[in-house]
Amino acid sequence: MDPAAQAAYQRWRQYLRFQWHEAVLKDPAIHAWPSAIALAGHVMHRFKGYAQFSIASAAKALGFEERTLKRARKFLQKRGWIRPDDRPVKRGAGGWRANRYVLAGGPEDLLFDQPANSDSDDTDA
Repeated sequence: MDPAAQAAYQRWRQYLRFQWHEAVLKDPAIHAWPSAIALAGHVMHRFKGYAQFSIASAAKALGFEERTLKRARKFLQKRGWIRPDDRPVKRGAGGWRANRYVLAGGPEDLLFDQPANSDSDDTDA
């Protein structure tokens, strides 16, 4: 990939993750879940086309108990903000296994997968 295309992709990825996080924070149901807010931020910062993390590492980084973050992950999945990625995941050093997640559109099924400067035009000409 040429440098200009790489820079454009990086800008799009940054745009995507910040737009997703902003939409998550606008979800009125999430404000009853401080752990889900924290986990959504963790997911945003881990996003590189997918977000890969283990609950154990997230718990350590965020200062929550693992069981609390398991419930937060379940909440984010039920609300439609994250979904498991189907791509195979390699085991890390020491045998740990992280799960991969992709950003999803939440309860309103918002679209976050098109580049910000896409040439697609959905208006009638």
